[in-house]
Amino acid sequence: MNRWLAGLAGAVIAAVIGFLLVGEGGLLNPKPEPKGAEVRITAFNGPDYSSVGEVPVRAFSVYNAGDAAAEQCNIFWNLWGPDTSSADSVLSEEFGLPPGETTDITITADAAYGTQALWDESASVFCSANDYHSPILTRPVNTYAQGG
Repeated sequence: MNRWLAGLAGAVIAAVIGFLLVGEGGLLNPKPEPKGAEVRITAFNGPDYSSVGEVPVRAFSVYNAGDAAAEQCNIFWNLWGPDTSSADSVLSEEFGLPPGETTDITITADAAYGTQALWDESASVFCSANDYHSPILTRPVNTYAQGG
């Protein structure tokens, strides 16, 4: 009887030690560190060419690649022409995004293209509740004279 009881106790102890080593959060299988919110602009859509006098509109797709909800987020869209006096900065409406989700946001500039030139624009996401700022994306837009 003692051998049988010792064998059973040994099996239970071995199972517990094995679980502590390889179970989730165990010595050989640690839990990954949480990433928090990681909102990325996955699409920055608009024409490559626009006419002078046209008010720019951009469609953005954003994705939360993190493991926490992103809260109190805005897209900052900056648009500038050949001189900084023609710059425009626009802030999207505030949004939130659960982990693994995508949303689409459209932003309209405050002013029209004023000159025929090569304009540049950039966009990034800032989530104030998560203290998160995404990488900045940039792209050129070429404007032409109306009727051209």
